[in-house]
Amino acid sequence: MTRTTAREVAEHLGLQLIGADAPLTAPSSLDAPFAGALVFAKRLDAATLKSLAETPGVVVIVPESDAGRLTVSHIPAPRPRLAFAKAVQRFFARPAALVDNTTARVHPTARIGDRVRIGPGVVIGPEVSIGDDTILHANVVIEAGTIIGARSEVKSGTVIGQSGFGFDFEPDGTPVRLPHVGRVVIGDDVELGALNTVVRATLGTTSVGNHVKTDDHVHIAHNCSIGRAAILTACAELSGSVTLEEQVWLGPNCSILNRVRIGRRAMVGIGAVVTKDVADNALVVGNPARFLRERRPDE
Repeated sequence: MTRTTAREVAEHLGLQLIGADAPLTAPSSLDAPFAGALVFAKRLDAATLKSLAETPGVVVIVPESDAGRLTVSHIPAPRPRLAFAKAVQRFFARPAALVDNTTARVHPTARIGDRVRIGPGVVIGPEVSIGDDTILHANVVIEAGTIIGARSEVKSGTVIGQSGFGFDFEPDGTPVRLPHVGRVVIGDDVELGALNTVVRATLGTTSVGNHVKTDDHVHIAHNCSIGRAAILTACAELSGSVTLEEQVWLGPNCSILNRVRIGRRAMVGIGAVVTKDVADNALVVGNPARFLRERRPDE
């Protein structure tokens, strides 16, 4: 069944279609093209050109430098992967399938925006605010006073706004909990993966900026501040009062010591343990993390 056409995709992206218009039924990888597929290529070698030439009806988003090299219809783009992502999001992405949500529990004082989708088993506490068009998948828990902006998505099992891990000690070593009485504020267009924890502030606010994206199993402790468009990959752990400036990238399984600042566009490598501040645009790796080089503009 036709979902769209090559010309509609090109017009949506503001790009030129080279070749005949063609119906498109699904996105596909470059390794398995078929008639009616939309694919993208970062580069075109001889084998790829041959494979595509043998697949009439496929439509390819290619680098601008490859315009005119293909015998099949193609759309040259400055960043093919980005253009492909936008096309799939617009024409092929399936809306979140949220089934019967009668098991959700929403406190009567919660403020729920328009077109919010709430999955089964979701718990929303008092004085929570959820912006328009936000999606909460199954078994998400959002505690009192949390604010989530518009067009955000929280995946299954994530817990937002519960108290974190903070203790002082009696002279005999008995731990005494320090109550967390702050809140969590999450911006617009944020995506939180499955089984995340975002902890309420001890005092003040734990904040997650607009366009932040987190993978599954990410932990954000009390009083952290996450800047715009930061990326936190699987199992990243932020201790209390960590600051991530905008467009920071955290690799899988990294750990950030409390009160550390990670500068704008800095990148933290896989498994790194960051014990001190990281400069803007720096790439740090290892345990303890050390400076390796400047982050490239295209990374």
